[in-house]
Amino acid sequence: MPTIQHPALIIGLGGTGKQVLLNFRRMYYERYGSTRPPYVGHLWVDTDYRNLTIDGKEMDFLMQEVNFAEEEKIGVEVGSKELKKIYDNTQDYPYIFSWFDKELMKLGPIVDGAGGIRSFGRLAFFYHYTNIMAKVRNLLGKINDVNIYRNALTEQGIQVDAKSTDVWLIFSIAGGTGNGMFLDFAFALRHLLPGVRIRSIILLPSVFSNDFSNKYYGNAYSALMELEHYGYGRDVVQDGVQGGFPLAWTRELYDNGETLSGPVFDTTYLIDNAPASHAGQVALDNKNALCRMMAEWLYIEYSSGPEVAGLVAKRREDEVAFADALNMVFTHQYDYQGVQFKEIFSRRYSSFGLSKLYVPVDRVETAVQHRLVKDLIVFWTGGREIPADLDNLLERDYFRKVRINNSTEHRDFIHALETDGTGGRLSHILKGLIRDGGGEFIRNVYSAQVRKKMEDWRQDILQGQLDRKDIQAQRGKITKSILQNSEDHYKVVIENLGQLVTEMLNEPHYRFDVTLEVLHRMCSRLSNDVEQFKKMEERSRASSNNVAGQVLELLRWLDDVNGRFTRQTVIEVALESIERQMIRELQAQIAGAAAVLASRVADYIGRGTQDKNAQGEKMTVESCLIKQVMDYRDALKNDVLSRLNERIHAFEKIEPSPIYQELSQGVQETDFFYVDQNNNPIGENTLTLWEKNFFGKQEAAGPSDLWDMRNTLKQGEKKLIVRLLYFAKKTMSHIRDRRVDVIERLSERHKTDTPQYKAVVDQLLSYGKHWLPEPDHFVGNALREKESRLWVAVSEQQGSEPHEDFKNDVMQSETCQFLATTSDRVYAASEIAAFPLMAIRNLKRYRDESYYRYLQDGKVLHTDLAYEKFQDLLLKKSDEVESYIGALRIFLQATLLGVIKAEKSNTGLMKYVYVDDSQIFSKSTKLGPFSLAIARLARSQEKASRDGIQARVVDAINSMDDKTMQKWCTLLSFHAEWGENASFFSRFPETHAVRQILKQEADTLIAQNGDRMKQAVLTELNNLTTWATSTPPRAAFWAVEQPEGAGIYIFESWRR
Repeated sequence: MPTIQHPALIIGLGGTGKQVLLNFRRMYYERYGSTRPPYVGHLWVDTDYRNLTIDGKEMDFLMQEVNFAEEEKIGVEVGSKELKKIYDNTQDYPYIFSWFDKELMKLGPIVDGAGGIRSFGRLAFFYHYTNIMAKVRNLLGKINDVNIYRNALTEQGIQVDAKSTDVWLIFSIAGGTGNGMFLDFAFALRHLLPGVRIRSIILLPSVFSNDFSNKYYGNAYSALMELEHYGYGRDVVQDGVQGGFPLAWTRELYDNGETLSGPVFDTTYLIDNAPASHAGQVALDNKNALCRMMAEWLYIEYSSGPEVAGLVAKRREDEVAFADALNMVFTHQYDYQGVQFKEIFSRRYSSFGLSKLYVPVDRVETAVQHRLVKDLIVFWTGGREIPADLDNLLERDYFRKVRINNSTEHRDFIHALETDGTGGRLSHILKGLIRDGGGEFIRNVYSAQVRKKMEDWRQDILQGQLDRKDIQAQRGKITKSILQNSEDHYKVVIENLGQLVTEMLNEPHYRFDVTLEVLHRMCSRLSNDVEQFKKMEERSRASSNNVAGQVLELLRWLDDVNGRFTRQTVIEVALESIERQMIRELQAQIAGAAAVLASRVADYIGRGTQDKNAQGEKMTVESCLIKQVMDYRDALKNDVLSRLNERIHAFEKIEPSPIYQELSQGVQETDFFYVDQNNNPIGENTLTLWEKNFFGKQEAAGPSDLWDMRNTLKQGEKKLIVRLLYFAKKTMSHIRDRRVDVIERLSERHKTDTPQYKAVVDQLLSYGKHWLPEPDHFVGNALREKESRLWVAVSEQQGSEPHEDFKNDVMQSETCQFLATTSDRVYAASEIAAFPLMAIRNLKRYRDESYYRYLQDGKVLHTDLAYEKFQDLLLKKSDEVESYIGALRIFLQATLLGVIKAEKSNTGLMKYVYVDDSQIFSKSTKLGPFSLAIARLARSQEKASRDGIQARVVDAINSMDDKTMQKWCTLLSFHAEWGENASFFSRFPETHAVRQILKQEADTLIAQNGDRMKQAVLTELNNLTTWATSTPPRAAFWAVEQPEGAGIYIFESWRR
């Protein structure tokens, strides 16, 4: 049965997302030789576009090798110029400044990272929204085009169902980039792909710092509050819903005013720096170990084959079981001194763990493939001895093959240049012209014009046939034929040289060394030929000129002789001399052309140029064909071989992971797999055969021989390596049948009853636990309904004692479900689902030591100006409930009485101030926004301030007359139950402690003052409600807050 897969788009945000994707690509590359399955798309989005790892180090060779293509990444920097445009024209960007805190405008550009500022990450998404979504659409189109890759996947046993698409977002919540944009990105995807399944994997801040005062933790807490707010689609107001997420990434979308309800993620996986076991935490400098684990979790999800099939099937089966639990909520009920309230939290959160005990077969197989390619390169470029009889081979064979044999016996150039194109010789053309033209002069032997006519005739032949003018159109016909023959023979020689180089490079005994030596000797021979042809040209031309003088002397004799016999004899002798002159000139031109041709061929082969090295010594700088062959060999030896060595070195240097245990035998492991189909070591005979297969089975675009392969190399060494590795992978496919059993290897290294053996098993199971340790703060019953699974995937070996011992050892340690995999590995994997965010270890410290601290210092943590709407994530213990209720009771009364003043900040957020004027010098205490003020007043360190406020509240209430007390009770009731949107406190559900405290205070005072008070308050409530809900707020009123119609100014205004 084929494995069913869905197209998946995995989006990495920031440095964490990048590192996870790169690890995924490296794993896939080790197994399949490419960076990802064709149905899986990768997109890296970051404000830091440098080639750095998650630790800020330079990427190693292998990571660079699997780096992203242009279509798989997008830099979202926002430079100074772009920011200035936004900041100088705020009126044009209401969709940004509706949430962006202008306090951040004084900071620098968003380049080389977001500086840990979440709002900058969000701004980067808004600014690049159009380009980001264009990349997303492009990738979605490619991974969903099943027809392109259907046949290739059939070989891997994969069937792609494109009816639905998976989307993943990978990021951390410590920094600014991914942490600032993840909500917008997720909702943008939901807007683009309604109904799509979107999941996320979040790396927690503990991976980056163990200092809880670090801003990482404040960033994380604010992000988790926002995630909780939008992460669960609650429809009931009193359950805490604050409306949908605004779809406002452009001015047009902002003006449309659309929102989208949660949940934003179908599942959110949280990864801490330690597993839920007694195992230790991952060191800060080993972040990549967690990124590797996260990457392999995804890699397994979208792979195929017996090594992962069992785990994939079980995980998907259990996902269905988890789904209902993820949609549930956790409700916690409080009851303190008559104040009953509840808090509701979503349970849409999960975690996972994955560890592995393995022999790195995938990596070894890839290393073996690289070794084969390396050995082929060495096989091709290695040194060869020069044959002792090479000169004889040249004379007997190679000169003839190339058609440059210019020895006295053969004269290849002369023969090629003197042909007339029909198989005849150019000399015959000249002789025929002289023979045909000479008869007329014999017949007109007594003509007085015969001498002049013969001289003109001779000149016409020279000009018409052998003229050597520089202008081509004015050259003689035979001269043109010689030059054309030279060009034709040059092409033949060049083609023959190519064939010879091809044959010699393909010959295992010759290769580059002998080929270069042959070319050097050919070049030397041609240089000698040039000199010989020049001498021939000089002799022939001297002879032609000498004969020409004799012809002129003979023709002058015709003026002095009258007898027919004598005149005829002179003419006949002159005609013979003219023929000799023409033939000598033809020979001179042929010899000259042969010299030029030999020089051209020698130059093509490469005579080199003389130069001096740094020490002043003479040296030859090779050129042309020799240089091409040398450069080709050097490129194979230096560039290709160097890159292969870098890859092989990178495989060997992959950093060890504390989460994975590798039982490798190093070089011996590679040797074990580096065999032919008959399990014999690979030697020269095998390489010779495989070389023929490589060149003989190429498609049209592939190289047909070693010399032709340089054209592939010209496209880049990576292109050639990919082609060679593809061949190596197919050629070495038989090594998949070689079995390695990791359990047997473990038992060979450690006896089953030894501490070392048990330590290996314990580490496997411990790190296979989900990476979310038990919380160390109060969570009530929050974890009671969680779902959890633990799986151990191990190969089935019936009757194998080591396997039975291993399983027994596992079962003694953990309750798990055994699944099948291949013998080279054992997986321990787990998943926990359906718990609230409060389950995160040290979450209370996130809030108390970082989040509150940075908010009190005026730092911007949230990506929303109205961050008071976000619910706190933690439960309160009994002593905390007491402090909380007490602080809340004091604060609410003090605020309504004006003891604590409220003012609206320039961001529209209500902030509170208490002015203690009980002493000579008044003291002003900024309490901050509502949630921060309550948290502060609840602390034991603030007892003095709290007591002072309470004393003033008591004094104010005790000084009230009956009429004022009626208004006070009315106001308390109004905000507790009647206020509707006119009350600042209406944003809290009726079950919230705020509403309960206000109601309790009102009920207590009314009860103390009898039925008359009760009736008076009821009357006043009707009047106040009518007035408050029909009176728009005015800026002059104190404590006016958005949205319009809300506020706690009512008491101040109404009592007038």
